[in-house]
Amino acid sequence: MKFREFLLSTPSPARILAGIILGCGVVAGIVIYLRADVLLTPAVGVLEAPALGVVFAAWALGLGFIYADAQKRGMPPVLWTIVAAVVPNLLGFLLYFVMRQPPSQPCSHCGQMIKAGQRFCSWCGQMETAAPGQPPVHPETKPGPIA
Repeated sequence: MKFREFLLSTPSPARILAGIILGCGVVAGIVIYLRADVLLTPAVGVLEAPALGVVFAAWALGLGFIYADAQKRGMPPVLWTIVAAVVPNLLGFLLYFVMRQPPSQPCSHCGQMIKAGQRFCSWCGQMETAAPGQPPVHPETKPGPIA
């Protein structure tokens, strides 16, 4: 996945939050540079603040991606976003990517999203999935035994 696709797949509130965080890091770096007489090592502070801004902005974008991806896959998006945010050392992100399910697909009869691997649509009861690469077979059009 390219970076542009990644950005477009994250919700806009996550992109806005990441931009604000990054901007705050840059502004903090400028303030530290201008107030260099107060600090002992201004060069370290000038580099640290924007770097922390980049790290936290990437974290916010990652949480937004998990929210959108879990929603596409029919998983509870708020729960997985909280798990990714709360579990330390980025293990929440790893846990999500290990446990995520295949993307949902629309029912060919009613259009509702169903999980991959379901034999029938839980909304209309009409869809039966066929072998991969073949169109779905509906119960009323299913061929009978050959005599």
